[in-house]
Amino acid sequence: IMAQDPMALPAAASEIKVKEKKAEVEQKVEKVEHPDFSGKWKIISSEGLADFCEAAGITGMQYTFQKKSEKRMVQIIEQDEDGRIFTVKMNTQTFERELTYTIGKGTSPFEYRDQHKNIISAEAIWNKDGKKIIIKAKVYKKGVDPNEEPDNFLRRSEIRYMKKKKMYEEITVNGETLVRKFQKA
Repeated sequence: IMAQDPMALPAAASEIKVKEKKAEVEQKVEKVEHPDFSGKWKIISSEGLADFCEAAGITGMQYTFQKKSEKRMVQIIEQDEDGRIFTVKMNTQTFERELTYTIGKGTSPFEYRDQHKNIISAEAIWNKDGKKIIIKAKVYKKGVDPNEEPDNFLRRSEIRYMKKKKMYEEITVNGETLVRKFQKA
């Protein structure tokens, strides 16, 4: 008769428990389903433009151009299957822009210039339930160099979500919110 190592059984039992626990944890981690924003979206309404533009310092001819661009805005959106990489091509009567960014905690901020020549530095995340994209941005007015004046900016937030097969975009600056509503074109 061979003598068994008294420690061998507890180690094996312990290993099985670790594997069971790991399988339990893996089952609890579910892949979050994000809405699919992909496609061509045409603006159908815009609310709060005047107050928003005033709060953002968009006046005079810039306001005139903004009003004009809101009327026929089209956004063409591509997003990867994981909902992390997002490309938005925006076309209006007054400007065109293509912007690609990565959504998620720990991603690098993305920067671009808006149609008013402001520098935007932003980060994008999904909200807790994965249904809304939240973008927190710093807006550096035309002529402000963020490297020389890092604290000279306006805070802006953007929230993009779907509701009844329509896409909404809520942009807030200084307490004033512009709400854009789009439908698939």
